[in-house]
Amino acid sequence: MRKGDRVELTWFGTAGFRIKTDKHTILIDPYFTRNEKALPRQPFKPSDIQDGEMIFISHGHFDHIYDVPAISSNIGARVYCGKGIGETLI
Repeated sequence: MRKGDRVELTWFGTAGFRIKTDKHTILIDPYFTRNEKALPRQPFKPSDIQDGEMIFISHGHFDHIYDVPAISSNIGARVYCGKGIGETLI
């Protein structure tokens, strides 16, 4: 990044984030399929995510990986994670 580059951070609730810069969009632990009574309310669903080149997974809990296959298939993002998590996702 260079001085003056724009960075936008979106919290998806639970542990998920989107980091958007002028050049890249990165998703971290994108998880949306929550109990509809859970707080805070989740306004997003996996199909709402339309951009991102990379998805980073911090660890293999369900609330970090459950929606990753659908999201990565939908947007064509590469997934970066540990070997065990990758085997689970496959």
